[in-house]
Amino acid sequence: MRSTSEQERIRQFIEREFSRVDRSRDPEIRVYCPFCDGGRHDDFAFDINVEEGVANCWRAKCGWSGTIEQLLQAYYDIDYDEACDFLGGEEV
Repeated sequence: MRSTSEQERIRQFIEREFSRVDRSRDPEIRVYCPFCDGGRHDDFAFDINVEEGVANCWRAKCGWSGTIEQLLQAYYDIDYDEACDFLGGEEV
């Protein structure tokens, strides 16, 4: 389980970067996949588990899966250390 401060940073990242968010499954937050954009049906197919710090796209054509650090790396085009710094409170 992620620390409370890391969970808060993950929630801040989601609020800042995703305009449409489904919070009905808290601690899993569902958004449009940043890699496949939800496909042609605009599915909320990307889950980010705030407590565990993992993310996954459920669309078969995408299937992206990884840790929150890997998501931050791919989303912001940063390295692992920078992703860890972000979770520690530094801005990207």
